[in-house]
Order: sequence, then structure tokens, then C-alpha cells
Amino acid sequence: MPKQTFFNLPEDKKEKIIAAARKEFSRVSLYEASISNIIKDADISRGSFYQYFENKEDAFFLVLEDLININEKKFKDILKETQGDLIKSFVIFYEYLLQFFTCEKNKNFFKNAFLNMSHRIEQTMTSGLKKKNNSEKFKGIIKLIDISKLNIKINEDIHTIFRVLVPLTTSNIVESFAKQLSFEKSVESYKKQLDIIKNGIYKN
Repeated sequence: MPKQTFFNLPEDKKEKIIAAARKEFSRVSLYEASISNIIKDADISRGSFYQYFENKEDAFFLVLEDLININEKKFKDILKETQGDLIKSFVIFYEYLLQFFTCEKNKNFFKNAFLNMSHRIEQTMTSGLKKKNNSEKFKGIIKLIDISKLNIKINEDIHTIFRVLVPLTTSNIVESFAKQLSFEKSVESYKKQLDIIKNGIYKN
């Protein structure tokens, strides 16, 4: 996380630094990124950079978390639109994510993130939608789900469902980037996997 000194900056300066970091992490992966390029585009000194961040990883995860927060809000909006249909919501959300991650503004940033996936990147991308039930964010999501459509007995089961669906969604997105799948083929494959989960693997 950035240091408090970053959050104390005026909004326009914070946005300029985030934009500079995003530009660099879109050019190359986190591991190849240059702090020199970030501070040049942000028009700050190297000393100022280290007043705001411990290292370039802090800057990268600031950009990533900013984008992920947008997607968490979108998932809630989709749940409202589908009247709490969880599987239908995940399909629509997956289609949205494919478009969001591959649009001109975002595609290089996420390509570098996905093709250099680390445990921390994966955790950051999935944490908001699969946190424990005492998470306020997760409680807000649970309230929007139509529980009557699910074969569950307790709320803890919802958390288990998300622990399956969220990593599945992420792995399909990464595969889509890695194999350069078409939108249609990626969605078709994802739907098949969700159908297996929805219908179960055992005959009644």
C-alpha cells in the first residue's frame, strides 16, 4: 500500500502519479518496470517517489486495486440487474471483464499482469469477491443474491461457492489472454464450466 503521504496529496497530483505508473506497467511487466520512467512522467523526484511508496510494487498494486474496485462495483450492479441470479451474473460479469481487460486503455496493463501472474496479483484480483463472511464488502454482495435458487444450507456455503467461482473466472481470463482466444470461444468455454458446476457431476 502507498504511504499516508501519498493519500495526503491533492487529487490532481495523485491522479498524475497513478497515470504515470499505469503507463509504465502497461509498457512492461512489474518486474521490468522502471521507477525512472514513472517519476519522469509524473514530474516528481526519486526522493518524492519513496516518500509515497516503499517500492515499485506499491505503485503497481495501487493501480491494480483501483481497477479491481471498479469491477467489484460492476458485479454488484449486475446482481441487481439479474435479480440475484448468481450464475447468470457471473456469465454477464465474465463477458464484461473480457471487454474491460481487452479495451485499448487497459489491455497492455492486464496483459503484462496476467502473463506474469504472481500469488499476490491473483490474491489482489480475487480478494474482494471471496472474502470471509465478516467482510463488509462480501456481506453487501450476499444481500443481493437470490438464495432461494441455490442448493445451500448456511451462509458459509455462499463463501465456498465464491471460492470456486472467482478463481475459475480468473483462470479463464488468464487463459483467454495467454491463448489469445476469441471473445465468443472464451465465453463458450466459461459457460460450459459453469453449467457443470450448476448441474453437478453426478446423476440424480
